[in-house]
Amino acid sequence: MSARRGALAGILTVAAGAASIVGCFHSGVPNGSVVDAGGSPVSSCQVAVLQLRDADGDPPAKPTLGFTSTDWGGGFELPMLVAGTHLLVAVQPLPGHELPADAVGMVTDIAAGAMPEGFLVGRALLSSDGSSSQSGLTIRLPNPPGKGRHLTGKLTGCFDPARFVYSIKVSGQGSGPDTVEFLAVPEPDGRFDLGWVPELRGPSLFVEAGPEHEERLFYAMDAPPPFRERFQIEALDLATWSDREIRLPFHARVPIRIVGAPSFSFPDFPWVNCRGPAGDRGYVIVNPRGEMAVLREGEYVFDAAAKNFGLNSPSTTVRIEEGNVPSEIVLDLGKRAAAPGG
Repeated sequence: MSARRGALAGILTVAAGAASIVGCFHSGVPNGSVVDAGGSPVSSCQVAVLQLRDADGDPPAKPTLGFTSTDWGGGFELPMLVAGTHLLVAVQPLPGHELPADAVGMVTDIAAGAMPEGFLVGRALLSSDGSSSQSGLTIRLPNPPGKGRHLTGKLTGCFDPARFVYSIKVSGQGSGPDTVEFLAVPEPDGRFDLGWVPELRGPSLFVEAGPEHEERLFYAMDAPPPFRERFQIEALDLATWSDREIRLPFHARVPIRIVGAPSFSFPDFPWVNCRGPAGDRGYVIVNPRGEMAVLREGEYVFDAAAKNFGLNSPSTTVRIEEGNVPSEIVLDLGKRAAAPGG
């Protein structure tokens, strides 16, 4: 067993006959397509889905793993997924190579950050609530070795793969009008490999920590200094990128809970507005017990709203730092927010 595969040992359960999708998924049907670096569909490409976290964001006791392959147009459809965070992996052999008999072992290694020689590997993360999940996903394969730029690096600092799901993404405009994106997951020691990426115009690279709700921990972009300074973005020059180290700031998982909401059912889910160091964002809270969010070090201002009922909570300011992480963030819709200027 490899060191990478050993990192996942004890948390992987595969049903007999793993050449087809296992039958222990519950609900939520994701679908998508696999394309090459230039955007052309890839047919007969092996696609695997591996559960990384359960509905509570913890490593599952018996994670699911299944396989399918793309059709002539590069499309695929997966069966219903259990609630949690899942990794999609597309694997295409290069000329002179074939998929190994132990495809389960290869996928397990890839899920732990490996980039096997002789294969093109694309990845995507998706979440399912047990009744629905993302659809229309595009998994983009990198270029063959030697074509483009080989982007590798290492995550250091507050890097804790036992508690968080990390992803590294590089995106930009390729030869066509559409934005393209490549994703990698790190190895247990923080090293990552995005493969051979084509030349991109206006590229950006960022690191996120999950599971849902994710937080952006690093953001770099090839953009003019005034733009970067305004949005606190680091400079990015892929031409000089060489196995770069990315030091992650402190981050924590904190439950966000709303009280006083009339409903937690569609379409009346309450909404949380968050203003923090990584910019403004919003969370839909579908569970009255609260939901976990990853927050980086810094100061945040939260407020909640139930728009269909005309309710807004007062704002709450929270400081996240090492040694000072709240047990939960509670937003009360039963308390009306003060009127502007009041």
